Amino acid sequence: MACAHKNEDASRSAIDSSLLTIVDSINDEHDDNDVADAFIPSDYLLAIAISSEDGRRLLVVSETDEDDVFADIRPDAVTTCFYNGQLYPVRYVGKQKESDESTGRVTTQNFKDLGGYVYELISSKLPLEEDNDVYYVLLSDRKFADDFSPVKMEEYVDQDDEGNIVYDDYATRRIEQTRGDLAKRYGRKIKTVEAVSATSDGEYFVYSVQFENKGTEALGLVALETPDGYSILEEPAEYDEISTWRVDDEGYYAAPHVVEFFRKYDGVRLILLERIGAEGSNFEFYISHEDGKLKRYGRDWYFYFAPI
Repeated sequence: MACAHKNEDASRSAIDSSLLTIVDSINDEHDDNDVADAFIPSDYLLAIAISSEDGRRLLVVSETDEDDVFADIRPDAVTTCFYNGQLYPVRYVGKQKESDESTGRVTTQNFKDLGGYVYELISSKLPLEEDNDVYYVLLSDRKFADDFSPVKMEEYVDQDDEGNIVYDDYATRRIEQTRGDLAKRYGRKIKTVEAVSATSDGEYFVYSVQFENKGTEALGLVALETPDGYSILEEPAEYDEISTWRVDDEGYYAAPHVVEFFRKYDGVRLILLERIGAEGSNFEFYISHEDGKLKRYGRDWYFYFAPI
């Protein structure tokens, strides 16, 4: 999916400097699961960058020598950009110094004034939507681009004139099937099931699921439906009518945004999720395991954008 945000007050500020890294797995001592062993995050170079307004250049922010993300890495090792399920070759242009005119916000509008490493698309530009304040994209080295194929995901959440979520007949049937499957699996009543996104051929669906509370025990799920069944990320929480999973969520579970989805030639599936909060966005990679779980691999990237 495109990772673009519209912010009416354009109030984004500086981010954590660890935007590009040879990804360190949170569990490099993999278990005996064959699928887990097939993906070792430290094998790949991955980054989150922002795009220029015209979609032709990308920036990995690194504003000082102290936060230099390329201290031990060649910047030209990055060769590929992923955006909206498409692959775009890129080349390294050079390092850009932070301008005195910089607002300190990591936004597309502030692109020319931020410090960091600049890349340009070789033969095209990103098909950006209009009027967004920032576009985040995934960058990688050649090895990751050779091993993994991006799969374009479509948003299935739409609203009618009254603000109610609506789905087509096919998505509605899939939602009801999932409701029954997961209610049976967990032995627990389900409050809501929403189709967050899906591939255009309907082979993969991502759902946001919230169960009825058991006392103060709340449970939300991200459920990736594949031809092999479900891969699930469980997110239990202590119920609070104001803030349960995130600040001011009023006890409503909202699944993370699907940024990109990848398939490897040997069947491994990766999903990049973004959690948008009141003060920032966090990006995390998850792998679909044969044990029916989505497990996080690699370090995350955090973008802070509270008003300044």
